[in-house]
Amino acid sequence: MKAILQDSSSSGSAAQQLQQVQQEPNSEQQEQPAPSSSTGSWVAELTDVAAVEPHYTTTLYYLAQVHGHAGDKVLSASYCAATLNRQIKEGSFNVNEWVQNSLQLSGYFLDGNAFALSQYCYVAANVCLALAKLHLYTLVASHELHVEGRQLSYSFAGPADVPAVLSFDALAGVPELSGLAWGDAALADSPDAALTLFKEALPWFKQALQYYQLEGWVTEHCNILFEMSNLYRCLAGFEADPHKRCVMHRSRAKLLQPLEGQLSQQHYPGLSRSISLELGNIFREIGDIKAAAGREPDKVAAAGSAASLHYQLFLDSFKGDDGQLPAKVEPEMEQHYLSAAFCMARVLQAGAAQHKEPREYIDAVEQAVFWLDTLVGYVKQNSVAAWEQEAAMAAEMASLLKEKLALTQRQMAMQQRLRAAA
Repeated sequence: MKAILQDSSSSGSAAQQLQQVQQEPNSEQQEQPAPSSSTGSWVAELTDVAAVEPHYTTTLYYLAQVHGHAGDKVLSASYCAATLNRQIKEGSFNVNEWVQNSLQLSGYFLDGNAFALSQYCYVAANVCLALAKLHLYTLVASHELHVEGRQLSYSFAGPADVPAVLSFDALAGVPELSGLAWGDAALADSPDAALTLFKEALPWFKQALQYYQLEGWVTEHCNILFEMSNLYRCLAGFEADPHKRCVMHRSRAKLLQPLEGQLSQQHYPGLSRSISLELGNIFREIGDIKAAAGREPDKVAAAGSAASLHYQLFLDSFKGDDGQLPAKVEPEMEQHYLSAAFCMARVLQAGAAQHKEPREYIDAVEQAVFWLDTLVGYVKQNSVAAWEQEAAMAAEMASLLKEKLALTQRQMAMQQRLRAAA
């Protein structure tokens, strides 16, 4: 079964719609007439309840696909769950397909922050990568709630909201739903709890990498490395010690640096860009931590320089054959493109103050102004409403930097005149 779970626009809660899907056919069997010789043996088969059962399961499977293609994520998940449940009870199914669909269903529950149900499906599938993702997503949600201060919503508040179609009690080793943690209780609220989730996830990711080698599994291999990087990022958010936080971010960089420049831009443009952008963000975060902790200016500047190098590689990947940046990038890359331009300007501006030579300072500020102007021009030309506030901020920053630049240039000119007069 390969139910496609897409974005849903259906009404009603996920729990309500899941409850509407019955896992058993209508028990009120109407009396059927005896098959005539003209109707054939198939009518006799349909009057046999045992023979109808597989057809009913197949129908649920088709309904999962139909609602998935129609964009109704909730009903697609409902029929997917019902099919999985019946396949287990019937005992006739392809194990690999059942596991893949259980993982797909668990991914749907992760999107709704239903961590207990996601765990339930992952345990049923019993796949190392699935377990790694379960702990990662739980840590990500913990970071959002307790570090970023976001409010989370949960599609299933507790065991009472779970429909019967998700009761995989026929599988040995599947835990009782009432024994799992739900809502905020499933999340880490302290550094020790976050570290526990980290330690649960990391070995599973490493084990998955043993199978998904770079040779032959490029996309899967890189995606696992990105998820491991995210794991370190969220753990660092719970850490108070600046040095330890920097160590965690450097661990992220060590995962990805060997891949930068190694992938074919022609065959893997998205992955290549993602690696450069992730590395840029990593070193920018390291620089911010060092600056906030009052570390030596040269160490702060070194992190900023590394960040600008990776941001430059990311932004250069959008240039055309003429070497110019595009007037418009792909819609799915627009957010990342603008974010990289803004971050590039930030690290250049912060690093400019560390330059002792006036000419180096001017070069850094001019580059920062270039990327700020690029962002402002792009947002205005393409009417990117979501970035209007950032564009206004960038325009103000560019104006201030231009004033500083003009002042520095006047001071340099005056010093040159004084030296010439002497």
